[in-house]
Amino acid sequence: KFQMIKHSNHSNKISILLPNLSIGGAEKLSINLANKWQEMGFKVEIVVLQEAPTGDDLSSLISHGVELKILHTPSLSKSIFPLVKYFQSSKSTLSIAAMWPLTIIATIAWNFAGRKGKLFLSEHTQLSISMMHEFQINKFFLRTTIFIFYRLATGIIAVSKGVRSDLSGLGFLSVDKIKVIYNPVINEDIKHGSYSDPYLAYWKKPNYKLLAAGTLKAQKDFTMLIRAIDKVNLDKPVSLIILGEGPEREHLEKLIISLNLKDQIKLPGYVMDPSPYFEFADIFILSSAWEGFGNVLVEALEKGTPVVSTDCKSGPSEILDGGKYGALVPVNDHNLCAHAIEETLTRKHDKQMLIERSKLFSVNKISMEYLDYFGASK
Repeated sequence: KFQMIKHSNHSNKISILLPNLSIGGAEKLSINLANKWQEMGFKVEIVVLQEAPTGDDLSSLISHGVELKILHTPSLSKSIFPLVKYFQSSKSTLSIAAMWPLTIIATIAWNFAGRKGKLFLSEHTQLSISMMHEFQINKFFLRTTIFIFYRLATGIIAVSKGVRSDLSGLGFLSVDKIKVIYNPVINEDIKHGSYSDPYLAYWKKPNYKLLAAGTLKAQKDFTMLIRAIDKVNLDKPVSLIILGEGPEREHLEKLIISLNLKDQIKLPGYVMDPSPYFEFADIFILSSAWEGFGNVLVEALEKGTPVVSTDCKSGPSEILDGGKYGALVPVNDHNLCAHAIEETLTRKHDKQMLIERSKLFSVNKISMEYLDYFGASK
């Protein structure tokens, strides 16, 4: 049905609403979808409340032809009326608001604006965990807002079955009302060129090359990973690179020094195109205490790189099919993580099987799943 409107002079406009375009999984996948839909012939607009800080901005990844609108709101709480004006003036037939509390604010604004077009809400993390650990949000307030406002939207999307279950429990929502659509991570249309990086030179044989990636914050639990590296005992040294930046850098650097691992573990910061790291790594490790999905696991699978992951809520077990495509270990257990690293590094892997698994999460496939869901909504 969407093939029929593919070349309809942009009569169908899709708006994607985000707090900003700071570096993050939800922001990156939103850009992937926007670029693909624009390529398919839809008019697409990304609407952000605020500009991302310098050096923490993904807007350069937006394709030419995708519009970027910045509302310049002073805060989330003062975004309702700017969003009301946006919905009133927008010609969008479909709008997607991602991540609580923007999902709540957008729903209020959309209703005030007369419910123009359709509004879908997209959730990307374990709210019951992240809102209380990272933002100390009152659980009753969180539950109440989801219970009242998520019902008012046209549809609800969760990026994993675990996120759907969490959202359903929080807001007393029927799981049948929440559509699971996995993240579009693999962009088969992008070809990665040659790459030069001093940290890649650091990965020299005969060391085992280990990779991790994510914001340096408590959720990613790189503390556990560093302690696991300290326990790994193999015939060759291991060299770990952790890609990413964040508030825990100083803590992690001190831990690395205290364990005498400075020569084995490097923290190069955020890398815009980490593809070569995934390609050259012997294994990839996800150490998170919780996730919504776990995009980095798919990026590793795309390169045929074996993975070790915590079996956290939620995403890794779904991506790895319960351990078929990678080792799953308990959360916050550096001894078992170390054992899994040793075992994974010392056995053979079916690289092609891992690559085929990653194709389930391609932008081409997932973008159509979104469109099918939009078309099926009443």
